Amino acid sequence: MKRVLIVEDDPVGKVVMQRMLETDFSCDVAETAEEAMGLVQQTRYAGLVLDINLGDDSIDGCRLLARIRQLDGYQEIPAVATTAYAMNGDRERFLDSGFNAYVSKPVRISELLETMHRVFG
Repeated sequence: MKRVLIVEDDPVGKVVMQRMLETDFSCDVAETAEEAMGLVQQTRYAGLVLDINLGDDSIDGCRLLARIRQLDGYQEIPAVATTAYAMNGDRERFLDSGFNAYVSKPVRISELLETMHRVFG
């Protein structure tokens, strides 16, 4: 089972996301960018699911992905952006910043699982 890191600052969203994915993936969850950086330095993940807006954190999901990509072994790791941003151009902006896929919130389990399997193989 592939191990993924979910970074989600909303407590309810965190539980929902983990429950959606745990039947097909082994999931670790971080609430902040700092916590996520600690986890990726300890564990080799097969993929990332990052919320774009991390609330009070000083770093958003795009900047977090850029920092993670600088670590050994993480340059090509698949990453999925999850966000409530759904305006024209948002999807392209996230893909241009290094994400492999984008899922808008509220997340539907079928869309998320389909995206995860497509991106993570």
